[in-house]
Amino acid sequence: MSNEKKIKWKRNCPNPDHNPNCEKEIFYTQKSSKNRAEKRNTNCKSCASTGRIFSSERNKKIGESISGERNGMYGKSVYDMWVEKYGIDEALKREKVRKEKYNKSIEEKRK
Repeated sequence: MSNEKKIKWKRNCPNPDHNPNCEKEIFYTQKSSKNRAEKRNTNCKSCASTGRIFSSERNKKIGESISGERNGMYGKSVYDMWVEKYGIDEALKREKVRKEKYNKSIEEKRK
């Protein structure tokens, strides 16, 4: 038996508003998935990712909502996370490997 998905159902992208030239076919392996997509009027992946434009005011609000101390990684380094997750010995090994890779990439850029 092949590992390829068995495509049985298809429909066209219903996005004439943002991209009237999109005539992509969307394929489904289950009839229920196709029916749900038709009911929700979902677009193809390329149309779903385009056309979403926020105002500069909205972008500022989004940026402020996750900046500084509200960011879960604020003030933490990768090394700190390794110490927390793996312990000091493993963190030191990983840090050594990271520095070696970094230095190697810097040397290659200088050439």
